[in-house]
Amino acid sequence: MSGKLEVNRLTREELEYELEFRGVTERKSVGGMRAMLRQFIKLEAQGKVMVTSPGTDQDPATELDVCKNKMEELNKLLDAYSGEKSQERKIDTGLTHLLNRVERIAPRDLEMGQVRSALLSGILKCWTDLESKVKGQTGEVDTSSSQAEEQDEGAVSKVREPTPEPTRVRTVIRQTQVPVRDWGVTFSGDGQGPSLPSFLDDVDHYRRARHVSERDLFLQACDLLRGPAAIWYRSIRREVTSWEDLEDRLRQEFEDEDYEDRLMAEIMSRTQGPDEQFGTYVAIMKTYFSRLPSPLSEMKKLHILKRGVTPYFYDRICVFDPISVDEFLERGRRVQRQRDHMSTYQSPPPVRKDTLEPDLAYRTRRRDSRPEHVATTQELPATRGNPNPPMKKPDPPLKGLGVPPQTPSRVDDAKNSKFTCWHCHQAGHRFHECAELHLTFCTRCGKQGVSGGRCDKCRGKRWSGNGEAGRR
Repeated sequence: MSGKLEVNRLTREELEYELEFRGVTERKSVGGMRAMLRQFIKLEAQGKVMVTSPGTDQDPATELDVCKNKMEELNKLLDAYSGEKSQERKIDTGLTHLLNRVERIAPRDLEMGQVRSALLSGILKCWTDLESKVKGQTGEVDTSSSQAEEQDEGAVSKVREPTPEPTRVRTVIRQTQVPVRDWGVTFSGDGQGPSLPSFLDDVDHYRRARHVSERDLFLQACDLLRGPAAIWYRSIRREVTSWEDLEDRLRQEFEDEDYEDRLMAEIMSRTQGPDEQFGTYVAIMKTYFSRLPSPLSEMKKLHILKRGVTPYFYDRICVFDPISVDEFLERGRRVQRQRDHMSTYQSPPPVRKDTLEPDLAYRTRRRDSRPEHVATTQELPATRGNPNPPMKKPDPPLKGLGVPPQTPSRVDDAKNSKFTCWHCHQAGHRFHECAELHLTFCTRCGKQGVSGGRCDKCRGKRWSGNGEAGRR
């Protein structure tokens, strides 16, 4: 760990504290405070400015509470450490700031002194844990202890077992390093290529994947810069001594002062595309979050993800009210799988002659072959073959003209015919079209007072009814 205070990784509150400790109480933007603090640190390193300020006017108890909260945040960042260089530097810078801040606190009583001592111990432990994790990620192993153990084991075996042990053969796989110029990662600084944070993330990713040390990377830095950035590097290459120093110089030169504010606005406006996979969107947003100089809380990340997904995913995920980004991601993956299944569903194939198990094949239900728009028998208009054709509703009378209402009639060709009604004995319509009061009569011969089944004249005979017998 470098124990170096990287200005770009300090929060607003931390920047205000560092400047106030150096006697600057003026409040500016985050970019302005970073530029001012960076200049102070540069002058202090050159010995031109000595930090002799008595410190801040903050209450010791309040300062201890603030430092305890910062210690908890750093422990959470350490638990979430995944090997990224940006995470390592963020934690390292935070511990450096916190160590200086705790050392400047003057406790008023024994209890405050104990809290201050516990904080200092926690900072050192956190630093040790970070170093262990970094070594584990880069594959660095302390070989001295393992060699000593092997020597002890060999000595014991010689005493207990006079026969020689089989020779242990170790296979060493040496990976051929790919030259930096062949990585395909460059930075020009003219705004045409990738941004500086994206470039630095890619370089750190390839460096770890190809087991390149920071020293080797620094010696080949000229292969990573193009255009204005290459010209700038030639002008300062004698002033930098390490890749970490060069990275800080790159941020000072090519990173905007309001980069964090602009990046946050870009994050808030980034939403999921209509055809964008849910997992891809969340991965992109996580990369956005990692490039913020000041890390966001878990709830803030979750809020941004919720408001950014499409309504389809929002309705199906937020109904469960996820409480973490991991839970949000897991539920979104389930919804994505369901959506993919729905889009690839196919109807069962029809039964074919070569089907091996025709009794197990899907068969469609038999439906009425009549088209839906064809009316039923009751909805059809009256025809000559229908014994009970529907009555045509009379037209309403015209008001003020004295026109009498029209009587119900059948179709026009039935009017003025030679049919005689057995109800009213009037020509021009049949008995079932008559508007008069219906009387009892024989429907076969027309005899009144009896029905067709009791008529002596027609009993046992076959008649065609009023259709023929009523003709005169």
